[in-house]
Amino acid sequence: MEIVLITQRNSEKFQEILPEYRGRIPSMLLGCEKDGIAAGTAGLEMTEDGCSLGWLWVDPEFRGGGMGGALLDAACREALERPAGRLTVTYPADKDWSAVMDYMLAVRGFSVMAHRYPTYRITKEQLLASPLLAGDEKKMNPHVVPLSELERFRLQELLVACRLEREYLVSHAAFGWMDPERSMVLLKDGHVMGLALVRPVETEDSLCLDLLYLRTSDAREGILLLQQTALALLRHPAGLRELSFTCMEETGMRICSRLLGEQAAQWEEFCQGTLFAELYRPGRERHV
Repeated sequence: MEIVLITQRNSEKFQEILPEYRGRIPSMLLGCEKDGIAAGTAGLEMTEDGCSLGWLWVDPEFRGGGMGGALLDAACREALERPAGRLTVTYPADKDWSAVMDYMLAVRGFSVMAHRYPTYRITKEQLLASPLLAGDEKKMNPHVVPLSELERFRLQELLVACRLEREYLVSHAAFGWMDPERSMVLLKDGHVMGLALVRPVETEDSLCLDLLYLRTSDAREGILLLQQTALALLRHPAGLRELSFTCMEETGMRICSRLLGEQAAQWEEFCQGTLFAELYRPGRERHV
């Protein structure tokens, strides 16, 4: 068994077991080989304030031989060598493999917490009929601007503040995957007060609100951010068929419940694992 860095030179070997990308490829791709055969992959997203594990996958034919653990160890080492010395991973709590993931993370010293959040899947027709777009509130608001109009240094400042101040971490929310024209930023007195990150998923007419982040408890300001985001979604050149998102902020939950109705939400439980350099213990198991 050998863990390798996946590059353009050897990517063809791993192509069949890599997920389909939309947007940019993650910062780092790791592969696991068994007797020269591609057996597993892992994807890492690197930022200044930490790293996140996007996925960890082993071909069913090779499971049970420690390849998942070896890939996870390699991801830990790569992440903890970075200045921030931190790795996060977020995954559903109710999948068949969730207990295996819990065990693999615990062995290595991850702190794992479970969170329960409402998840929405909204069609274009439902979005148009919601109170969000009712009345005269469709007017453009000068305090909400597309992410593409924010200077690069402000983007980095925003990302760091977002990760430091919220009560949770979303490892899959990375700026590089976002649609900069339909992702929106709420500005007030020169300060960023909210962020809605949108990314394309599956097909061209499906979008995901990957992160709704608010630094304000004022629901009116949150509604302004969501209104502008909704209008941008409806202007998508391919048209909008469906929007999906999981609401992880308390203020955002109140807004979505008010505008979309609690009956529209399905509650899902997610696990969040966080590892710091000083807590890392290399995994010993060989049966994952």
